[in-house]
Amino acid sequence: MKRYIIYYRQWLKKNRSRVELAAQEAEAKRFVAFNGGKILRTYTEMEDLPTRRPIERVELAKAIAEANRSEATLVIPHLGRMVKNAAFTRALQSSNVDFVCLDQGAMTPRTINFFAQAAEESSFRVSERSRKAMQACVARGVKLGSARPDHWKGREHLRGTKLAIAAAATAGASQSSTR
Repeated sequence: MKRYIIYYRQWLKKNRSRVELAAQEAEAKRFVAFNGGKILRTYTEMEDLPTRRPIERVELAKAIAEANRSEATLVIPHLGRMVKNAAFTRALQSSNVDFVCLDQGAMTPRTINFFAQAAEESSFRVSERSRKAMQACVARGVKLGSARPDHWKGREHLRGTKLAIAAAATAGASQSSTR
């Protein structure tokens, strides 16, 4: 009988790539039942909205270690955009663990590096195109962002909100200290 370790990802806030935990669990159980296997353990990573700082995937490391120790297959119900993360792909490749990605059937231990390289190259090209387009706009004299004349039209009440709050807090603090 095949043995499986399941790695779920759960988001705290709404996200475009969010897949509910219940849907991931149902898909994983369906996969294991179809293959006549047994779930040894499950690991759930709690994620917030993407930030610029790298996410430490502690539960993934535990799942990989457990899969290696028990010679089980790691099942990832929703890989999503994690393949763009070089640290994630390196961790999977260097672990030599067998894994299955249920949302991307073509992803295997042998092909994940190609997907990661393609995603990295695509991301680099998008960044380059955006940078060049912004430079071209600036060279033409186009005003970008809040410098545009009509940017605040209809939203004047929002302009300088942070500055006004900070000034009010400073004024309140100075008034309370003079009393």
